[in-house]
Formats: sequence, structure tokens, C-alpha cells
Amino acid sequence: MNDLGDVLWAMIYFYFVFMVIWIFIQVFADIFHRRDLSGGWKAIWILALFIIPFFGAIISGAFAFLILYGGLIGLYVGTREDNVEEAC
Repeated sequence: MNDLGDVLWAMIYFYFVFMVIWIFIQVFADIFHRRDLSGGWKAIWILALFIIPFFGAIISGAFAFLILYGGLIGLYVGTREDNVEEAC
């Protein structure tokens, strides 16, 4: 478990996590240093920076689910309806 490959992957993972955090810090600093934005617009930008990635993750997850399992959705719906009719 503690071989060289695991250490290298951990280093790569740490690098990318650190890079994302650093990008967020730089964007926050840029937003707060701008003099052409009022406090309200700065707050909206900060909220957008936190909310938009979550929407992206949800949307990409939904599309991945539909691509991978889209053809099977009708099978599950029909099976549930059949089970409900048999139970009544």
C-alpha cells in the first residue's frame, strides 16, 4: 500500500488540490481589490464562485448518469409499476 506509486499519486493529488485552492484565493483577492465593484456586487461574485461549481458537478453528474444508464430508465419504471399493480 505504501509503495512508490501511491506516494506519487498522493503528490499529484495534493498538487491539484493546492492549485485549485490557490486559484480561489487569487480570484477572491482580485474581487476584493477591485475598486469599480460595490460591496453588493463583490458579495454576489463570491456567492457565485461557491455556487457555480456545485451546479456544474450536479449537471455533469446528471448527464453522466443519463449517458450511462439512460436506456435502462424505462425498464425500472415499468418494473415498479408492475409491482404496484400486483400488490393491489
